[in-house]
Amino acid sequence: MAHWYTKDLECKDITLVHARGMDVVPSVTTIEGLFANEGLTIWKLQTPDWKEQSEDAANFGTEVHAAISNYLQEKEKKVSDKAKPLVDAAKTFIHENKLDGEAEKKFVTKKYGGSIDFVGNSDWGPILLDWKTQKTKENKAPRYYDSWKRQLAAYSAGIKGDYKVLNVVLSTTEPGRIDYKFYDSRQVNNALNEFKAMLFLFYQIKKLRVKENEKDFTTIFNKLTKWSGMK
Repeated sequence: MAHWYTKDLECKDITLVHARGMDVVPSVTTIEGLFANEGLTIWKLQTPDWKEQSEDAANFGTEVHAAISNYLQEKEKKVSDKAKPLVDAAKTFIHENKLDGEAEKKFVTKKYGGSIDFVGNSDWGPILLDWKTQKTKENKAPRYYDSWKRQLAAYSAGIKGDYKVLNVVLSTTEPGRIDYKFYDSRQVNNALNEFKAMLFLFYQIKKLRVKENEKDFTTIFNKLTKWSGMK
């Protein structure tokens, strides 16, 4: 099961088989899932109960994201004691930096869709933000993954806005700790090029319907052919 979007911005959790027969596009995270994460693969091999741990972490992340989204939409709900320090840290970040905009903004393009954690105004100007939860260590910076950059770059391109993009990391091991990182235009452009290549491969490998006369896919294929030295 994976996330797919309809033209009406509805997110559906369906299989690839079902997606092939529907007018839907894959989410950014579904496209990212095509490529194996080496570190994650090693961790799974070394962790007998990795499925349970992964599910617990995913559920916790979902709870935190939902609580922050509810707060931004002025419809707060009770959160667990475990999630409260992270949500409180996010609230402080929101107030200190005067965030004012839309939470969980959904969008759909011709080839992919997604849901953006926050897009709107701030003390930095227009921003596009993605919340992340992570275990941190004292006096050490969190790890910012390349996939996070690609995700933000795809989101920014998807809504065609001129935004500063950043990840905000909420620590799960140091209550109240919050870190953030902006990406410059060069980093975003490079990440977007990576995502475009991944998007092309996703459609080819998953055998999704692509019209032969679609110039964007033909152009990408021709560039890849020339780069590889193959005919």
